[in-house]
Amino acid sequence: MAHRAEHDTLPIDAAYGPVRENVGQVLAALSRGGREGALRRLAFVGSEHGVGTTTLATCVALALVRDIGEQVTLLEGNWSSPAMASYLGLSPTPGLTTVLAGEATLEEAVRETAVTGLRVLTAGQQRSSTWVIEREKVRKAIREGLAQRDFAIADIPPPLFCPEALSMLEHVDATVLVLRAGSTSRAQAAAATRMLEGAGRPILGTILNRFRPDRFFAAKGRSGLTS
Repeated sequence: MAHRAEHDTLPIDAAYGPVRENVGQVLAALSRGGREGALRRLAFVGSEHGVGTTTLATCVALALVRDIGEQVTLLEGNWSSPAMASYLGLSPTPGLTTVLAGEATLEEAVRETAVTGLRVLTAGQQRSSTWVIEREKVRKAIREGLAQRDFAIADIPPPLFCPEALSMLEHVDATVLVLRAGSTSRAQAAAATRMLEGAGRPILGTILNRFRPDRFFAAKGRSGLTS
């Protein structure tokens, strides 16, 4: 097992603590699956934009490095709303879009972070979710990017809104579906689940982000509902 990294300060650390407390089951599954060689490349996929996949993916990658001592590559595939570079205190480019546009090699775009053991391929320059790019280029970049380290965590855009998302899932072992309390509808959750199942990648679990039990049960009480 790799040397455990020091807790270098990053912009995302304000969110890291609370998230880390709630992803224990995901980390346990990764650790167990990694030892068995069956689960080394995990994708976080949102039902829609803005549900928190980038934050969750980044925090899980950090926890794998900081808590378990793994060597991890973190990949951001959501070029329509990139945030990972700012979370890790890096410049936006070079990144995935730079590679896809032929302006940098993958070796140049995959960068070290302040946390020893964590490398990242950020999304790069922001592009529209309908950006037209040759699908085979996307497949090749994702495949080679995920192969950089023993463990890889990918932040994949919502398949309902990004046509390239499903091709990005071809090279992961499993997915985690991310929903947002008070935002994601049942229809969106069901549609996203069907798309992930259709892609042939097992869903490791579902995370309901921003869920507040105190507000939920208070609302039930006001409506006169009982459990």
